[in-house]
Amino acid sequence: MKNVLKALQRLGFNLKYDEDKVSQLVDLQRTLQECCGSEKFENALSELNDVDFVTKQVILEYAELLSSSNKEFNEQQEIRKKFKDLLVSLIKKEHQ
Repeated sequence: MKNVLKALQRLGFNLKYDEDKVSQLVDLQRTLQECCGSEKFENALSELNDVDFVTKQVILEYAELLSSSNKEFNEQQEIRKKFKDLLVSLIKKEHQ
């Protein structure tokens, strides 16, 4: 996660974070994977040798949408919102 945050800084995002914030992001990411993970599709996707990585990611996203219930989808959206809010909270304000 730290590498991702550092890369975002290199893209121009003025982020300030500490170990606690990084841990919270990791926990939310893990929760998202556990609740709405794609493990059931990973083996089948790995066998699609004629499909590039980016296309596999899109296939995975669509497969998750097709296979999730409305309840699971809503839960996933709530977790994503928490993740986004936490990530946005890392942006340093110019006048701090």
